Amino acid sequence: MNIIVACKTIHRELENAITDTSCTFPIIWVDPIFHESPKQLHEVLQKTLDQISNVDHVLLCFGFCGNALLGLVPHGFKLVFPKVDDCITLLLGSTDRRKELEPHSYFFTPGWLGNNKSILTEYEDIAKQYGEESADYVYEVMLCGYHRALLVDTHVGDIDAVKEMTRPFSEKFNLSQEIIEGDTRMFHQLLGQEWDENFVVIQPEEAVSHAHLFGIESTG
Repeated sequence: MNIIVACKTIHRELENAITDTSCTFPIIWVDPIFHESPKQLHEVLQKTLDQISNVDHVLLCFGFCGNALLGLVPHGFKLVFPKVDDCITLLLGSTDRRKELEPHSYFFTPGWLGNNKSILTEYEDIAKQYGEESADYVYEVMLCGYHRALLVDTHVGDIDAVKEMTRPFSEKFNLSQEIIEGDTRMFHQLLGQEWDENFVVIQPEEAVSHAHLFGIESTG
């Protein structure tokens, strides 16, 4: 018996992979609002794991997410998750592809924009509270060095709607828009228990460490 714990940001891609693989594992969805604080996300994930019993594996459909996974301990089951820094890498299919695309690029996905908090809603919040000029200044500094907006198309969301939604923002901050193909192979691997070197398997009562995430031991 396995169970999935997943971020709702990627629910379309995961549900599509579940259909493709005829997977019947139950799912516990985690609200993406907790991404605002890695510490809070860690606490929510540990609390979720602590409430799970009588399973062999928990399949954690998350990236490292600001080290939110660091220190998680599964009790009575193995914990499995992809070796990726965040959900964008998961949606691109590999760390190598992320590195190829990443220089000067900001990524958008239908799932992330469909939630309550995104870079667009945060800009609007700052503009309402402090004025558009202040919001522009903050984002010009934050996006300094970015030259393009890459819209990740995983074919389970309306990528044209994402393009229209992000167009004013991209034009304001001089980001060229480009639609790129997503790759959800890691979703299928996770569900199909094809756990190669791109996945981490944590034993019961073992804590997730820097070595698991990055291949290095903590020095602090």
